[in-house]
Amino acid sequence: MLTNQATTLRKPRHGACAGPWGLDISGDWTAAGRFALILAVFLCGCAGMEDQVRKKSAHIIATNKDQNIPYEQNVAEQIAAGGRFTDEELAPRRLRAYSTGTIKLLLESVDNVSFLTRGAQPNLTRQVRIFDELASRGGATPDAVSELFQRFLAARLFDEATALKSRFPDVKLWDLPEIIETAGPSEPAFRVYDVSSDSKTATVRRLPMETGPKIVVSAWNSCPVTAKAFRLIEADPKMLQPMQAYGMILTGRFEPGGVAAQNAKRVAARMYIARTERDWPAIGFSVSPTFYFLKDGKVMHRFSEVDSSERLSRDFDQGLESIGLKK
Repeated sequence: MLTNQATTLRKPRHGACAGPWGLDISGDWTAAGRFALILAVFLCGCAGMEDQVRKKSAHIIATNKDQNIPYEQNVAEQIAAGGRFTDEELAPRRLRAYSTGTIKLLLESVDNVSFLTRGAQPNLTRQVRIFDELASRGGATPDAVSELFQRFLAARLFDEATALKSRFPDVKLWDLPEIIETAGPSEPAFRVYDVSSDSKTATVRRLPMETGPKIVVSAWNSCPVTAKAFRLIEADPKMLQPMQAYGMILTGRFEPGGVAAQNAKRVAARMYIARTERDWPAIGFSVSPTFYFLKDGKVMHRFSEVDSSERLSRDFDQGLESIGLKK
């Protein structure tokens, strides 16, 4: 019983027994009473921490859905909010104490941040830890498995992706290609995965980007705006011819099957997968499509708005002129 016992959070008296959090548990406390008091305070601390975790998670999710915040500001806020989680809040012993509802909310928010940072640390490690806790409770949904699989691919952690696929054989995930590394410079520069037509192999190549005019289109293979842009390009010889001669399509997403399908039907340029984003420091991968016009490795012009054929043609012409291809 805890009745008639004075609980204090002051520093213990000289010679008193100091319990956790500086509780004075000296005096006439029974062993059972001391244990019950410590347990009660511990549970209160867990509840308070769980409440903070839920609030932080809800903020990230709400920000992600807020269409009134400009895109770049929205992304920056979500990443910053993800950084406000502490290691203690996401420690395995803390996760075990949280409700399943909190774990699901936490996983959704951390996955958002992991997606925006392309599986960068510590976000991916945190996502794995939260996912494993949910899976241990039998709550890992196919969507959660697929999302973690995608984050592993974004981080180019193919062994981890393969292990996850084996762990959840009933979830439909892509078959990964054989990765063929070729000899080349050790520094990351302009490397890509060149996917075979059957998507069974992905060969690492280094593209010659340092000299001459180049056109790089950063795009997602499933993006409808990109598909529209290339329909317009392929219908206009003034854009199609320089695109075929000097252009390439680059995606940061490791989707070999989708890339192979795009290459089978697209005539304007070949699509590659960036080996890592560090290989392409001047190229952004967040907005699809974005057109980059480079001269001797330097970006001279860029644009991403493709709302009409007239605007696309005008911006494309400006890009060609910037790299010396417009007479």
